[in-house]
Amino acid sequence: DRGMIGVGGVMPPTLVVDATDVANVEAALRENTRIVFVETIANPRTQIADLKRIGDLCRERGILYVVDNTMTQAWEAREYCRAASRLGYAVQFIEPRTPWARDSAECATRNTHGVPEAAIAGMLARWESDLTVEACLNARAPWER
Repeated sequence: DRGMIGVGGVMPPTLVVDATDVANVEAALRENTRIVFVETIANPRTQIADLKRIGDLCRERGILYVVDNTMTQAWEAREYCRAASRLGYAVQFIEPRTPWARDSAECATRNTHGVPEAAIAGMLARWESDLTVEACLNARAPWER
């Protein structure tokens, strides 16, 4: 799941827990759990979840694992794709389909993190559509070019 701040997630959670502690995620899993949705940086506190351990939990239980991040360019997803490939995870990029997905003013109004419109407009200016794992793995950061 990737999109501008304020666009709105693709898959709304039904139970929210602090994913920075894997024990919270494990305790929240039920027999009927079908998906675990984790933000790579847990907003609004900017704490980081242990993506590998949560992924291991999901794999053991056959649960779909979704990692959300506001990545605007292929190089930003490179390390996620490398890790996913190394661990045998499939990667799929899902972009928002809301009418305001490329409208910085509307995204600024709708976001709950206080991100100003100018920052969102900058993200949109750098936005690369239709990312693929191959493109991400081959991408170079600006300082590597």
